[in-house]
Amino acid sequence: MQTIRTADWRFAGVSLLLLPLNIYLQAVIWQMLVRRRFPEERFFQSLGAILVGQTLGLFTPARLGDFVGRAYYLDHQNKWELAALTGAQQLIALACYIGFGIPALLYFLMWHLRLHAFIWYLVLVAGIGTLLLLITVFLHPRAVYRFIANRYPYPHLLKTFGFLRHLRLQDVYWLFGLTSLRYVVFSVQCLLVLYAFGAQIHWTNAVLAIALFFYANSVIPSPALAGLGVREGSAVFFMGFFGVPAAIAFSTSLLLYVINIVLPAIIGLPLVLRLKLGTTLSVERALPKVNPPS
Repeated sequence: MQTIRTADWRFAGVSLLLLPLNIYLQAVIWQMLVRRRFPEERFFQSLGAILVGQTLGLFTPARLGDFVGRAYYLDHQNKWELAALTGAQQLIALACYIGFGIPALLYFLMWHLRLHAFIWYLVLVAGIGTLLLLITVFLHPRAVYRFIANRYPYPHLLKTFGFLRHLRLQDVYWLFGLTSLRYVVFSVQCLLVLYAFGAQIHWTNAVLAIALFFYANSVIPSPALAGLGVREGSAVFFMGFFGVPAAIAFSTSLLLYVINIVLPAIIGLPLVLRLKLGTTLSVERALPKVNPPS
């Protein structure tokens, strides 16, 4: 409570102001993926799918509701393919978390953790292997589809992963670029919240701690809702090595959770309630009329 009472909420306010940019980037990335299969997809439909997915994901283990919410918000018949597109976006995000986290983990192992435990090398090797696999898959999506078609030529499976035939290399570059930009937004939000709670840490060390924090959240599975427990534990563990008190690290993780997960879920709640009534809606009916981005 003392940490919260003495916080500088100006920093936290700026972090909150970055939330719309965070949601916008997520919707743009989703729209890029979906429009490979459904060219008529409009930006506000993508935005609504993101918000509904955030809401349902909040209340389901491993955010499984995100897959269901996006698939059933959009008015397309092949729900399994929409779920697979959601998985593709999450895998691209995972590749970015690992890609930024591996250099930070190498530095951490060399200079801040004088333990030559097998588990740390296993985490490092697993991260590198996963990153290489994900990059290979997304750089050769049509080859992956041909592999699936040759090994498992089931019509339902081929329809589910049909989007792989339509992904171009230029699309992949844009998807990774925008996801990396969204990662930077996350990092700036975390840095601002750290300083809001009075963390005495140089920004270079803060960037390393944040990269490790996000890396741990992405690779450590958690059955809890929205990863609760793993997020706070990793924040306290990694930030503590850079001199951040446990109370500040915990409060930082918790406030980021509220800003980036709880608030979007609250915004998307009216859309979910309308879907429960069986009404076919577009988010354009719930938001002001503005021109979608080109």
